[in-house]
Amino acid sequence: MSELPEHPNPMDTTLVNLAAASDSPGPLRRYATVAAKATDALSGQPDYLQAVFLAALMSPVFAGASPGPAEPGSLRPHPNGRHAPAGRANGRRIPPIRGALRERARRWLLPEELLPPPESRLNGLEFSGTSPAGWALLGAAAARRRGAPADDVAIVGLASGRWGAIVRQDGALVWLEGPSVRQAEGPRLRGGQRDSLRVAFNDAGCWTSARQGPRSGVRPAVRPRTRAASPSFDMGKLLRSLAPVGRQYRDPLDCRALTTGEALRREVFARAMDAPGSVYTLALYAHQTLLVHRPEAYALASVMSPTIERLARRLGGVEGVLAFVRRHVSPGSLFPEPDRVMLAQQVLEHGLARPSDAALLIFSLLHWQGYPARVVRTTRGMYVAARDHRGTRVIDASRLALCDRPEGVPVISFDAERQYGYRDAWQLPEALSMPPEPAGVTVA
Repeated sequence: MSELPEHPNPMDTTLVNLAAASDSPGPLRRYATVAAKATDALSGQPDYLQAVFLAALMSPVFAGASPGPAEPGSLRPHPNGRHAPAGRANGRRIPPIRGALRERARRWLLPEELLPPPESRLNGLEFSGTSPAGWALLGAAAARRRGAPADDVAIVGLASGRWGAIVRQDGALVWLEGPSVRQAEGPRLRGGQRDSLRVAFNDAGCWTSARQGPRSGVRPAVRPRTRAASPSFDMGKLLRSLAPVGRQYRDPLDCRALTTGEALRREVFARAMDAPGSVYTLALYAHQTLLVHRPEAYALASVMSPTIERLARRLGGVEGVLAFVRRHVSPGSLFPEPDRVMLAQQVLEHGLARPSDAALLIFSLLHWQGYPARVVRTTRGMYVAARDHRGTRVIDASRLALCDRPEGVPVISFDAERQYGYRDAWQLPEALSMPPEPAGVTVA
């Protein structure tokens, strides 16, 4: 395959300066968890949920959204149309990795993942390969980007595991669930079954149907019910009936004034600088920008993927990993911005990568094979350094090939635990337990 080119445009200088003045205090896993966006891991964390909402608001897929009221149908997330036969989408083979699409369906997918670029192999994937939570996020973010205030938009999680978005416009409520939209009085369940509200959130706050009791632990505060034949949702009553958790932000983003994704990005970066470690700092990691103080969080988020762990066991060492990536990855990215990075599981799903994305995938696979490895960005390129039975191996992430000598001076080096200084960038430790040397190259 051809080389993976870097983004042709430079990074936004304003964002670079704001990021330089910011900080990311606290445990590394906190930032990795919000970057990975697994619905189960985020469900009990109000700051994480708000951060994911903010990340969706900054998405460039809403570039054509005009502020002002809209017809309910215009809030419909537009799926990519055609259904794809099993195992294929957009005419390209999806690697037969067990559980890959199942894992994808259990993540908060960003709008760019639900509406991928044409070159993505998931462009045209049938609805079963998407995330119910991601569709709710897309619909709610679309309404906010059209100018709806935070008080009129909420993502709702039900005890049955279903997710939907409620949007109030012109006094009427719209319920969005999956790729469908309707004037709604609440989610309608088959056979008259009942369901209960579990959580509701937007970019300004989070509310839950459980509160902490002094003796009995977590107990239901309210259990609003929905019936197939009865109305249930009034936005004000819904939020008043649920107990607020976490920090409620009194100054949510004004999407009528901040009409572009870049304007919203600059505002979130500025708020993250003013409040290090806040929900705005978390939003930068959910947004997957490299303009953060701890990019190693993306390496940790990548190795947290069960799909990546399973795949690594099928590949034979450095050569096997490179052969797999060359076969299944093409130039491109989900993200048009030069400062954003795809996690390893996203590269695997969409078959697209820039050098930084490919480096995370290669690093993650080698990590799970037991080889000491790290990602190294120099002034001239992106590399992965790994130590196997032959010593230290350096992989050029642009050419997807081994190289004798990396070009440029190290700028940053990291693995899934920490960053390394200039002098230690290429100094890899001995492995405590290295796998046996593969007899040949195994390509999945």
